[in-house]
Amino acid sequence: MLFLKDRFVRGSIAGMIAGIIMNMVSYLLVRILGFGEDLLTDYMAEMLFGRPPLMPVESVVALIGHILFTGTLGVVFVYILTIVDSDYIFYKALAFAWASWFILYSLGILFEVPLLDKNTVSTIIGHAITATVFGLVLAWLLSAIEKRMLS
Repeated sequence: MLFLKDRFVRGSIAGMIAGIIMNMVSYLLVRILGFGEDLLTDYMAEMLFGRPPLMPVESVVALIGHILFTGTLGVVFVYILTIVDSDYIFYKALAFAWASWFILYSLGILFEVPLLDKNTVSTIIGHAITATVFGLVLAWLLSAIEKRMLS
């Protein structure tokens, strides 16, 4: 577990695990509960391929891309914590997740990216829910890793 002493590694692992759970919630909301229209992987496919996924392999590539992206967000968050400290980590992780969600949505609208520039209310709420899950899981994982390192 020595590799967990590295901040970059902790952030990327926590971000990727949080991203996996985030994608599971996205799938549950959209495909099982019918809440919203687009999966998070549909958005990543739009960024990677310039269109929604057409084949299962494209969905898998988009999923992997999204998990790697959330790993990068985890790295950014752990380095932000070096500036603002880790007190109230759950609140800070939620603020970070919501800010990331808002900025990414805004960029999609600003640059008129198809699929990203027009959304239904249920899709936006669903993605806000997944961003919330990402923030909470990210904070929980980083807290758990830190506690384990201290013991």
